[in-house]
Amino acid sequence: MPCHGDESGERWRVTSSLSMGSMVMPSQTAEVCTARRADAAPVKTESNCQITENKRVGNKQTMKMHCTGAHPADGTLEIVYDRSDHYHGQMLMTSQEGQMTMNMEGEKLAGTCDPNAKRQQAEAMAAQAKAQSVQNTKEACAASVKGLETSAFVGPIAACKDSESVRAYCEHARTVEGFSTLSSREQSDAAVQNMPVEMRESMGHPLAASAKLCSFDVSQLRSKLCAGADGRSQAAFVVEQCPAQARTLAQRECSGREQSSISSSPYGEFCGRYAAQQARTNPTASATSTTAASTPAANQPGASNAPQPPSSTSPVDQAKNAASSAVSKGTGLLKGLFSH
Repeated sequence: MPCHGDESGERWRVTSSLSMGSMVMPSQTAEVCTARRADAAPVKTESNCQITENKRVGNKQTMKMHCTGAHPADGTLEIVYDRSDHYHGQMLMTSQEGQMTMNMEGEKLAGTCDPNAKRQQAEAMAAQAKAQSVQNTKEACAASVKGLETSAFVGPIAACKDSESVRAYCEHARTVEGFSTLSSREQSDAAVQNMPVEMRESMGHPLAASAKLCSFDVSQLRSKLCAGADGRSQAAFVVEQCPAQARTLAQRECSGREQSSISSSPYGEFCGRYAAQQARTNPTASATSTTAASTPAANQPGASNAPQPPSSTSPVDQAKNAASSAVSKGTGLLKGLFSH
């Protein structure tokens, strides 16, 4: 539907040929829609070209054109209407590449058209592309919130700066799961020194960067989360982030218990993780508590020094025995931790 009242356009079929020096390009034909005005240009122009002057005297029309972009050029067009439904003309274009000549012929077609239709179509497509881009960004930011991708919110490549996405990210960062994830990604200054300076904060120190973005104190948030953490369902967080609570809980739920009792306990995972952590951080205590378990049988009192026959235990049984031994060592360590 025309934009200007009942104004409709005229349909023209334009055939043109381009030549530059001795080079002549094949003819091209296109259908254009022009406004129904005596001075309307019956030619198709690119979006980066503008008609700067347009005059018509009798059956002769003269126009000047200026084009910008990658190939800027200026042109002059002269058209002669030999009939009301036919014209011929020539356009001279001057650019950095030289001078080009375009010969053209136009024939009016039956029916009317909307001279604004293509512009409206282009605007609609642009609006649709923008809406799709916004939707794509929204979905990408939602995924970045779920994965706590700090660089999407902090730093030079941050694309998620809308308040809704930032709020969702900060809410996740303040949870036990989020805090644990960000903390596990923290690196030392030495480890990130080879990163680009602008990326060190978001990539190397995501917990610190998140604290700044979300306005929380790391120590205070850790204390708050530890106070409400459950050693049964959040064993990893308690062991890694809450040393005081973990020690108290281990003394109550793990110390002095046999392996079978610990394994069947709701705190079984916690006890195993705590024992493993203590083995890493207290290797001396671990070695002391597991010496008897690791001493070769030949060195035990009363043991025979005669050569032993090769073991006939299957690989599966050997793996089970190794796992059982590891748990036994951890259990022994737990017993030793609270005996002094």
